[in-house]
Amino acid sequence: TRRIMKGGVVLSLVVLSLCICYVFCQVKTDNMLRGVDPSKLTQYQTTSHFQCLDKSQMIPNTHVNDDYCDCNDGSDEPGTSACSNSRFYCRNAGYLPKSIPASHVNDGVCDCCDASDEWKTGVCNNTCQAEGRSYIQSVKREIRSLVRGLDRRNSVWLPKAKEIIQHKQSEKKLKQDELSTLDSQISQLSSQVESLRSNKDSATAEKSSIEAQYATPTPTPTPSPEAQDSDEQSEQEVLDKIEEQINPVYPDDVKNKLDQLETVISDFNKLENDLRELENNQRQIKTNVEDLEKELNYDYGSNSVLLALKGETFEFRDSKYTYTFKPFNEVVQDSSVNLGRYEGKDNKALERDENGVLKQKYTGGTRCWNGPDRSVVVEFSCGREEKIKEVSEPNKCEYLMRFETSMVCEDAKVAELRGILEQAGEKEEKEEEEWSILKYLTREKNTIS
Repeated sequence: TRRIMKGGVVLSLVVLSLCICYVFCQVKTDNMLRGVDPSKLTQYQTTSHFQCLDKSQMIPNTHVNDDYCDCNDGSDEPGTSACSNSRFYCRNAGYLPKSIPASHVNDGVCDCCDASDEWKTGVCNNTCQAEGRSYIQSVKREIRSLVRGLDRRNSVWLPKAKEIIQHKQSEKKLKQDELSTLDSQISQLSSQVESLRSNKDSATAEKSSIEAQYATPTPTPTPSPEAQDSDEQSEQEVLDKIEEQINPVYPDDVKNKLDQLETVISDFNKLENDLRELENNQRQIKTNVEDLEKELNYDYGSNSVLLALKGETFEFRDSKYTYTFKPFNEVVQDSSVNLGRYEGKDNKALERDENGVLKQKYTGGTRCWNGPDRSVVVEFSCGREEKIKEVSEPNKCEYLMRFETSMVCEDAKVAELRGILEQAGEKEEKEEEEWSILKYLTREKNTIS
């Protein structure tokens, strides 16, 4: 019995030791992996040594998260604030994970909704579930807004843009056919003009020669003896003499010859004028075709939907001014102050900045008193309808207009947000939008085809 009791005590001590070791090792492992990005987790799960992520050196794995910076890239301290260049990963279960500078760890400020960044101070509570629920509701609202916007884009603006494109393509084809006909006419007329040019030159030379033969110097009027005595001469007599020199009287055969030569010259000049007129038309039509090609090749967004904005006008009134926005044209304040004209660079209707915001620039507006020319940046965002949401002046004479339109609602965004709901185990709310989604998907398929 004593031997059995002794054996039981030994077994208990062994089990206790194993438990203590397990707890200690588990705490040590958890501490080592605190703040690690899951995508890099395998690089930290080592048995003895950890290699800095920049591969600059190897250190004992006990030095990871020991509150001392060993690696130049700070990768050994993802869970402490020891390294200024390290990052702390908030898992934020129930909400969105994020990465923060490791210098924010244990600074008394709650950066992670799961409170993991304040593991030492303990000043934060886990709010991820509440924030997650709020976020999911906002995702559902955004999906509804997107679907309605896409429905308007596909039912109103895409057909209009398609009609404009078809009209411009037809116009381009007509202009090209007209240009082809003109090219043929110009070629024929040019050949005809060149073949008759020598005849015209000969006729001009012969006509000049004949006229020279019958031309005499204009005589200086000589007073008659009677006039000399009276110092008077008939004014009509002088005019008659001058008329004879200006319009000489030709013999009939010479007059007929001159008429024939004049006909040759006149016919040639008419042909040459006709050729110039055709060439002017040709240049104008070529310009028209180039403008149409430029318009058709311009990037007006998906399915060229933004082309439908041309010719539209939107107004917005705040407490002081009325703003008029004419897309791809100009922005005007109170009908008289021009805030800028469409810049239209890089063959794109919209530019996407580093934050993903879609923008247009309008520059060269009315000069401010003692300041620069006015200019406007128009930010485009997805909405159920087209309207100006806000106009501000962040800097002197530099305006910011926020414009909401269904035209920039993106198909991929709907799929992305629905993916978020799916990952969260949520479903879209059962209401009219379910039918709208199906309608949108069907219409989009038909539009593309």
